[in-house]
Amino acid sequence: VLTRRLLDGVLDIAFMLEPAHLDVLQIQQVTVLELDLISSNPHASLEDAFDNNYLMVDWGLAHALTHKRLFPDIAEPNTRLGTATMAISYLKSLGGSAYLPKQAIEQELLNGTLCCIPDAPTIKHPAYAVFPVRSARSDLLKQVIQLFNNQTYLKP
Repeated sequence: VLTRRLLDGVLDIAFMLEPAHLDVLQIQQVTVLELDLISSNPHASLEDAFDNNYLMVDWGLAHALTHKRLFPDIAEPNTRLGTATMAISYLKSLGGSAYLPKQAIEQELLNGTLCCIPDAPTIKHPAYAVFPVRSARSDLLKQVIQLFNNQTYLKP
């Protein structure tokens, strides 16, 4: 959807994990998204996290493949969600665990509402800024990307 909107001129720039590699699009890596296994149970082990109400957040095909490679023996999650925001709300309301970026739940980590599963591997995915090669706003878009790159909370 984002790629189509870029091609149609509806969007000037999009940030995505798995951009389409087309000649008419400029793709620039801006950060690495680091996902950690987060739980509502402060005493949960790695096994507990997958046994009790595990949520699969749709971070794209690369994430699904990495997840399957890291955890080949876990059961298919009963719940799949499209965004981190939905997963955070779900975890806070109903409990469970999910792979999420720590930046998105800083307050919940500080107040103990959610916690990291200590033995779980961090899953990393590059994130990209994507914009049309022939954009009338190319210089402005490059400045936006530079500002984005300068944000310390996004550094890997």
